[in-house]
Amino acid sequence: MREDFEAISHTVYGAIRMAECEKLETCGFFKKYQKSHASACKTLIETYCMNKESSETCVRKKIFQETGSPPDDDIMPTGQTVDDV
Repeated sequence: MREDFEAISHTVYGAIRMAECEKLETCGFFKKYQKSHASACKTLIETYCMNKESSETCVRKKIFQETGSPPDDDIMPTGQTVDDV
């Protein structure tokens, strides 16, 4: 998984990355949509997953902290479901 992520992040996000979210490797949304060509998914991954500072406002992360369980994979970092966009 990590090798797959490194190849994708290098290709999609460039060689230089900001610090990423600490939940990146276990995040269901990232795992499911990291290879998506949908512009909404790409933008959300860039904004929340690949940026440690922005990841602190991720609704998925807040749900996990409050419930102790990961949210459904189709819940985006904004709290909307993928079907809603």
